[in-house]
Amino acid sequence: MQKARWLRIPLYLLAILTAAMLLRSSDREPAVQRPSFVLVILDTVRADRLGCYGNAIDLTPAIDRYARGGARFTQAYAQAPWTLPSIASLLTSQWPTEHGAGGVIGDFRALSPAAGTLAEALRSAGYQTGLISNVVFLSGKFGLDQGFTDVDAFSPASNLECRRAGITTDLALDWLATHTTAPFLLVVHYFDPHLIYDPPQPYRARYADPRDARSSEIPFGRSQELIDFRKGRVALHYETVARLAKLYMGEIAYVDREVGRLLDGLRRLGLAERSVVAVVADHGEEFGDHGDFEHGHSFYQELVRVPLILRVPPCLRGAHGLPEELPREVDSTVRLIDLAPTFCELGGMAAPARFRGRSLLPLLRRAADGDRSGIASLSRRIVLMEDNMWSPGGFAYLRGDFKLIRRTRDAALQLFDLQRDPAEQQDLADARPEVRAELLREVRVLRSGLQPADSAVAPALDREDRQRLRSLGYLE
Repeated sequence: MQKARWLRIPLYLLAILTAAMLLRSSDREPAVQRPSFVLVILDTVRADRLGCYGNAIDLTPAIDRYARGGARFTQAYAQAPWTLPSIASLLTSQWPTEHGAGGVIGDFRALSPAAGTLAEALRSAGYQTGLISNVVFLSGKFGLDQGFTDVDAFSPASNLECRRAGITTDLALDWLATHTTAPFLLVVHYFDPHLIYDPPQPYRARYADPRDARSSEIPFGRSQELIDFRKGRVALHYETVARLAKLYMGEIAYVDREVGRLLDGLRRLGLAERSVVAVVADHGEEFGDHGDFEHGHSFYQELVRVPLILRVPPCLRGAHGLPEELPREVDSTVRLIDLAPTFCELGGMAAPARFRGRSLLPLLRRAADGDRSGIASLSRRIVLMEDNMWSPGGFAYLRGDFKLIRRTRDAALQLFDLQRDPAEQQDLADARPEVRAELLREVRVLRSGLQPADSAVAPALDREDRQRLRSLGYLE
């Protein structure tokens, strides 16, 4: 009996120790399986210039191939038509009025320190965070580096200079090679499709007008030309705009190659199968669609409807109730502010209370199930678009198929039915006054309930910074 009792004690203790070890292992398991995140931001890329969004010209084979393995959101919207407020909304999941970053030419505002960012939320959860950017607005001067441990923010001395996409990809791959174990967030910003359009060969020769195919001359876009155009001092001939549109295509094709190289490198490093990757644009570009050019001046579709492609690796899908095969296409209205809470949910953490967006995962679950009624109930996401760069006062509000625009230049109200008129050519403001009035009431209630950021948050710009902004056409 003594011997049997003595034998039972170690076995009992062994069982306790084994159970404790299993419990400790299960406690650690979520940390081991937490995904990493790669957020690729394509500056100034219209959705309709990508093949996966319907462009028949073979500009973007790498992104199109990536889209076939992920979910493509066909009705994704930026919260502003230019870089600073749009990317600030993307990183804070807040409307521009709330996070405060933006302004007009000559009077810019930095991100409010109280806004809180996705990078801060993930960093507090143990993530490594990196940012590689190529414009002064995505730097510490404007507060968009909040929460990032490693920052490589290039600020060109003039708009004749640009850190090309190839260098950006090299920097991103170098960063990834040193972060192969701990979970991370890496934001990679490609600036090339922004003015000035100067694609390298062979992309210039492949897409440019014959007059520009071999020349290094710039048809339009130097800093003083931009300032004069934005101030209404000069007009662009349609022929010049057509030449610029072709150079723009060359820039997109070049960036596509580099995005493909980045995604290939992610696979080579063994990171692809545990990394969530999103490819988005901060805004688009106008080439005469509504009689104008460039961005930051209106809220029409060519500027605010943007690509958003999300890939969740197969090993993570089951844990979040996602199907083995993600829906290739999701037609519900979504916003850039929805991406940060999506990353939080995939990372196993609650989104901060200040985030305005909603996770995209419920839409993916319902779309995969073919539950159209469920999608309808989940997709009632209103879209608020604010903060034009050329002049203050405009906004747009989208609910369902109807989009209300208050034009910046004259405060006129316009109403469009995007289902029947996706190019926004038929203004229904007078034909449907009841819809116009209803949407105007809604947007006024929404905006009146927002808590504006401290309007005194000004970027700490020195003389060199101001000269850089002036040479980019952002200051007179």
